[in-house]
Amino acid sequence: MRVCDKFINYTLILISMSEHLTTLDEKVVIRSFAYLEGFKLSAIHEEKGKLDCKEFSWESYGSLLKRLWEDYIIKGWKPELLGYALSDKVLVTETLHYIAPASFNNREVILPPNQESLIYWLKLQYTHISARIDNEAFQNLDKGLDYILLINLGRKKK
Repeated sequence: MRVCDKFINYTLILISMSEHLTTLDEKVVIRSFAYLEGFKLSAIHEEKGKLDCKEFSWESYGSLLKRLWEDYIIKGWKPELLGYALSDKVLVTETLHYIAPASFNNREVILPPNQESLIYWLKLQYTHISARIDNEAFQNLDKGLDYILLINLGRKKK
């Protein structure tokens, strides 16, 4: 049995958030699951079932997302997770999911440095990002990051 197939503790489920990310291959979806130790990704084909899975620590997943953004805005490489290309909307969704999973909205905690630094890095790249991704995805990223920053900064003041 692979690590990805192991049973996940109930307490971890309570603080987690799962996203189903569509890929440019219409038959494949990626399930992204945030939990206490990190992220678990599973590529699932609608007919063949689970194709691949991988687990990341919070730090390594944040580094991966940053590298996907860098490669996309600088080199023009379409972002991929588990070998499947993502739309702009899905890249934004997963980036926001990493920075502030559901547990962020349910608790009075501040963002860890890795997640907070990704926000500021993305904001510094706004000119490049807005030139690369579609306007709707850019607006969602912009509003999402501003909302997360507002909440996080408010919590830091307490």
